[in-house]
Amino acid sequence: MRRAHWQLLLAGALVALASAPARAQKGEDPGYRLKLVMPRPKPGPDGKPPPAQEPPPDPSKLRPGDPPPMVRAVAAGRVGLTPKDFVLKQSDAQPPLVIEPVKAVPYRESDEPLALVVLVQGNFRWIGNETYKNADDPDDQGSIYDGAFKGLGPAIDVLAKAGPPGSKASLMVYAERQAIAKQAMGDATALSGGALGSQQDYGENVSQPLIIGLTEAWKALANMGGYRKVLVVIGDGMDDRADAGNELKKVTGDLKEAGVEVYTIFYNPQDDGPQGQQNMAKIGLTSRLTANSRDDFTSLAGTVLEAINAKYYVDFPGDKIKFDGAEHEFILAVGGEDRPPQSLQLPTLVKPVEEGGSLWWVWLLVVVLLVVLLIVIILIVRRRPVEEPMPLAPPPPLGPMKTIMIGVGGIEDSIPVVGWVVPLAGPNQFQTFKLQQGATKLGTGGESHILIGDGYMSAEHAEIVCTASGFVINDLGSTNGVFVNARRVSSQELVDNDVFKLGATDFKFKSIN
Repeated sequence: MRRAHWQLLLAGALVALASAPARAQKGEDPGYRLKLVMPRPKPGPDGKPPPAQEPPPDPSKLRPGDPPPMVRAVAAGRVGLTPKDFVLKQSDAQPPLVIEPVKAVPYRESDEPLALVVLVQGNFRWIGNETYKNADDPDDQGSIYDGAFKGLGPAIDVLAKAGPPGSKASLMVYAERQAIAKQAMGDATALSGGALGSQQDYGENVSQPLIIGLTEAWKALANMGGYRKVLVVIGDGMDDRADAGNELKKVTGDLKEAGVEVYTIFYNPQDDGPQGQQNMAKIGLTSRLTANSRDDFTSLAGTVLEAINAKYYVDFPGDKIKFDGAEHEFILAVGGEDRPPQSLQLPTLVKPVEEGGSLWWVWLLVVVLLVVLLIVIILIVRRRPVEEPMPLAPPPPLGPMKTIMIGVGGIEDSIPVVGWVVPLAGPNQFQTFKLQQGATKLGTGGESHILIGDGYMSAEHAEIVCTASGFVINDLGSTNGVFVNARRVSSQELVDNDVFKLGATDFKFKSIN
């Protein structure tokens, strides 16, 4: 009873951690990811989608005539969220763009199937031999190990319930310097703990080739394009080689680069020291769980299942977005709270090329309008009366001339400079801040002269220095940097009407020279 209570709390903590809004800290998980997807074909009269004639277009490589892609946010969130709880903002658009979703569904109801690999340790000391060894039989010599085998089957049956319809799964066992596919990648609903066979099947397995098992699992998942990729590893984390650290780091990096979510369930019935648990912690990119006994496997598999399904798939239409081939910044708001911004590379939307001669009427209309415009101009010119120039009085004689220039600091040989900045968004929107002589600091606190209410700005984010030749903006080592006209800079001369960005706030720079 106490164990079940502990595991319920652990499951709740995982979901709460996934649901909590991330803060704007550098390198922190923002709690969501963005990607581009193509709109699905509209259903026919019978309510079924039309049969696909060809593979759907790649949203990153649009062809002429392709519709604009949708932006899909995959976000962690509490149970019961609806489309009204999500908003996508393009913060670098002018003015900032706010997009409402067309759909928001939990992962089990989404159209992205799951590709799952369950990787299980297979040497006899960890699997155990208590079901076929007889301690009272003098002919059946050898130690008896009360292993993990009895807890594995029910846990695998729980994991088979992960993912929406169309998901795929595979069961692999690593032993004897190889990874053995007990169940090849196929229908996830067919995944079964019975595929493990009997405990005695592992009686001759001695080695623990963890790195080989992870490599084969990565190969199986890396080619599953269009699938959400998940790996669940169950074992004690030990490998045959004592110097496996570098290879473990490499294969873990390969899994991360391939976008694989990795969950680990650590169990060490023989208590072989801390190295295995440390390895499993490194492998568990997404979540790391520990079983105190084989009876915990089923409940921990349920915790993994809940974490996999605790995602929302939210689709935002792309008809208002400018697909210009550049990288842009977006912010997802969940339940009224903004999560940290993410950058998304947008493709170029190519307009369809019309067939020759199909626009003849447009060219004819252009010619007619040009002729009419020319006639109107001629009539206006002919009707305009000719005005006689007014006689000018001769100017009075001038004495010696001297130009006096009053500039910054009152020095006659400097250029007159007056500058100010105007926030274009946020609580200080459209306020005018005049720049002082010398350096003017901008930030949220510290010794800043201009204070801005922006949680993504540093206390002393940047300074604008007024010199005899103009104004220069300098980054003071801020977390989120300084962008002038959408380009990140450390120092940049400002000219009138430049737009620069600090944190999430855009500023218009104005000057009179």
